[in-house]
Amino acid sequence: STGNANFSGPTTISTTSGDGVNINASSGSYTFNGLDLTAQNGSGLVANTAGLVSVTGTGNNIDATGGAALDIDATTIDMTFESLSSKDSTSKGVSLSNVTGAGASNGLKVTGLTTIDNSGINDNQASVAIQNNASSIVFADTNILNRNGQGIDIDNTTGDVTFDDILIDTPATGTFDGINVADSNGTTTFNSVVINNSGANGIVLDNLGDTSTDFFVVNGRTTISNSQGSGIVVNNSTGNANFSGPTTISTTSGDGVNINASSGSYTFNGLDLTAQN
Repeated sequence: STGNANFSGPTTISTTSGDGVNINASSGSYTFNGLDLTAQNGSGLVANTAGLVSVTGTGNNIDATGGAALDIDATTIDMTFESLSSKDSTSKGVSLSNVTGAGASNGLKVTGLTTIDNSGINDNQASVAIQNNASSIVFADTNILNRNGQGIDIDNTTGDVTFDDILIDTPATGTFDGINVADSNGTTTFNSVVINNSGANGIVLDNLGDTSTDFFVVNGRTTISNSQGSGIVVNNSTGNANFSGPTTISTTSGDGVNINASSGSYTFNGLDLTAQN
C-alpha cells in the first residue's frame, strides 16, 4: 500500500495466532496513538520495507508470546512505548534492522521495562538485535532471561543506543556472548550492566569507531559473573571504551579483560578481576 493510515484513538489488539500489527512492503505513513498489543503465537508489531511507522501518545505496550515484541526492517520509525515483552520467541525478542528515525523520538524510546524471556535458537538470533541502525534507540531497564543466543547484538550502527540498567541472566542454552558491539560508530551507553553465567564472553567490542569518542560507556557498576569465556574483550578497535563505575569480573575459563590490536583508550574505575583457567 502507498496510502496512509491513522489510528488516532486508543487501539487495543489481541491475537490468539498471528502478529498484532504487520505492515509489509507499504510506503505510506502509519500512525498509532495509544497502541496496546497482546499477541499469541506471533510478533507484536512487524514492519518490513515500510514508509513511516509512528507510535505516539501514552498507553503504548506490547506483550508477545511466541514472537518478537518488535520486528522492524527497512523502515523509518517514531515510536514511544511504556513497556515491551517477548516470551518464547523462536527468533529475536526485539529486532531493529536498517532503521532510520523521525519525529519526537527520532527512532525508538521505551520508558518502562523491557523483558525478553527464552528467545532465539542460535547466534544470529539475539534477544535484542540492532543492525545497520541510523536512528536513536533508547531503552529503560531491560531484563534478558533464559536466552538461547547473544543477549544484545549491536552491529554496523551509526545511531546512538542507550540502556538504563541491564540484566542478562543465565542462558538457557548455548555458548554465546552477553553483549556484542561490532563495526559501529554510534555510541552505546548503559547505566549499569549485570551479566550472569555467560556461555561465552561477557562483553565483546569489535572494530569500533575512531579515537575522538567513547563508543562504549557504562556509567555505573559492571558485574560479569562466572563467564565461561573472557569477561571483556576489545578487538581491532580505535574507539574508546569507558567503564566509569566499579567493574567486577569473574570467569571460569578465559581472561578477565583481553584488549587486542586496539589503539583506543580503555578506562576502568575500580576493577576487581577473578580469572580461572
